[in-house]
Amino acid sequence: MHPNNHYKYKLSTSIMINITFSVPTTKNLLILALISALLMSGGWYFGFLSIGMFAGFSLILLIEKNISIETGKKKGKIFFGYALLALFMWNVITTWWVWNASEVGAIAMLVANTLLMSVPFVLYRRTKAVLGQDKGLLAFVFYWIAFEYLHLNWDLSWSWLTLGNGFSYAHTWVQWYEYTGVLGGSVWVLLGNIIFFKLLTTNNQHNKKVFGMYATLLIALPIGFSYILYYNFDIDTKNNQNTAEIVVVQPNIDSYTEKFSDGKNFIPVQKQLHISKNLAQTQITPETELTVFPETAIEVQSREQDLRTTNNLDTFRFIHKNYPQTAVLSGAITHEFYRTKATPTATAHAGAFYDSFNTALFFKDKVDSVAIYHKSKLVPGVESMPYPAIFSILSKVMINIGGVSTGLARQKEREVFYQNKLKIAPVICYESIYGEFVGEYVKKGANMLCIITNDGWWGNTSGYKQHFAHTSLRAIETRKYVARSANTGISGFVDARGDVLFASNYDDRKAFKGTVYLNDIQTTYTKYGDYLGRLCAFLGAFLLISVIVKIIRK
Repeated sequence: MHPNNHYKYKLSTSIMINITFSVPTTKNLLILALISALLMSGGWYFGFLSIGMFAGFSLILLIEKNISIETGKKKGKIFFGYALLALFMWNVITTWWVWNASEVGAIAMLVANTLLMSVPFVLYRRTKAVLGQDKGLLAFVFYWIAFEYLHLNWDLSWSWLTLGNGFSYAHTWVQWYEYTGVLGGSVWVLLGNIIFFKLLTTNNQHNKKVFGMYATLLIALPIGFSYILYYNFDIDTKNNQNTAEIVVVQPNIDSYTEKFSDGKNFIPVQKQLHISKNLAQTQITPETELTVFPETAIEVQSREQDLRTTNNLDTFRFIHKNYPQTAVLSGAITHEFYRTKATPTATAHAGAFYDSFNTALFFKDKVDSVAIYHKSKLVPGVESMPYPAIFSILSKVMINIGGVSTGLARQKEREVFYQNKLKIAPVICYESIYGEFVGEYVKKGANMLCIITNDGWWGNTSGYKQHFAHTSLRAIETRKYVARSANTGISGFVDARGDVLFASNYDDRKAFKGTVYLNDIQTTYTKYGDYLGRLCAFLGAFLLISVIVKIIRK
């Protein structure tokens, strides 16, 4: 670096913002990297800070531009270091709370996610060198969205920081997610960063005004359209006869010390269920059609085939007997035992020949009628070992960040539970952060969403708050009401516009009831899922191949 070289970019937009950057000294580049991380993180804490995402990545692009015009070698490695710093700090600021569950797991997650996020920036730099800056910036959009799409769908998925999730606390800005899903928000953020980068790096006063106008319109028009959708969405009045009263239970049993048998203050399962039953009875009325208990409310040791006769389910039978109009949805750990000497499935426990499942149980109509759904989207390294041939050595450090800590089997297809007019999507914990995945329940007929979870693994941190905030995005994408039951965390109701109708406190032990409006709407996003991800993956691959071909021809 040459500290005597100063490249000043004066930002002057139509909204009278004036900022002067003096670069590329090492100190200034470090400051830009840290500011980038802060701007990218704000939306995961406060809605109004989501605006910072439209500039956060532009500072990383600015760092790359200044490094590229310097003399000397190893410019690519130098940029890679600054990009890693910015992305790592973004990951730390937003998801530091995983540390409460596992120090080793948190470090592994932070490092791996940072390295994966750096790939689109590295590809941008290579593409820019071959095709020019403008095409490189366009390619960067495709590369990043392709990365997010991959991160949503492979076995190492950790999509918490999908850019579109940064509007969880600003859901009134993104009502158009019913058309695009969160990847639409990601495209919005990336386009904003490109315009802001252009504004920062032009010295032409006319261009500054033009880019300032573009930036203003890019942010203002989608928000304006969103408010039009928000205030004109009237599902309540259109379907005011199609409602259901639902009771949600939050037993608030400590995940580390009380809930499971290895805890030092373990509460016997039947006593845990007694606590939940007593809470539910304070709220159930003759009009209550569904009572919801949280994830892993019970562990059933008998075979799933014997669920109808096991004594472990007496609590649910009691509710059915005394309130026959009320169906019950509850989380459970269940097992399937095999009578074979050979390991029957890839997930079966060696030597014992059984599979374990994170399960949703549904009791309806008759006391002994039990419907079952097995959690399909499992937490990598916690509930499943991704690519076991490669990562089996890590099985001893599997971490607790939600649910259980052993390898589980899964169900490939979504399941919808039916009770009279209720068509319930039983979404279990981690599944609730995947928009296209949740949409599959609606495509199968669900007219409301039930999320059952246990967010106590992270303690009283921002983690459980962020997880609850995702609920608003799922409601908007599907235009469905949501009932959410957390063992510990936030339980509540969210309407089809993403508004929180009721939310419990973190350490509440209570039950409460609410009314949800049912509908059979299938939004554009529900029908077509993450089409933006598939499109950008195709276009990104095409551009990358073009770059590789040109490099080879040279």
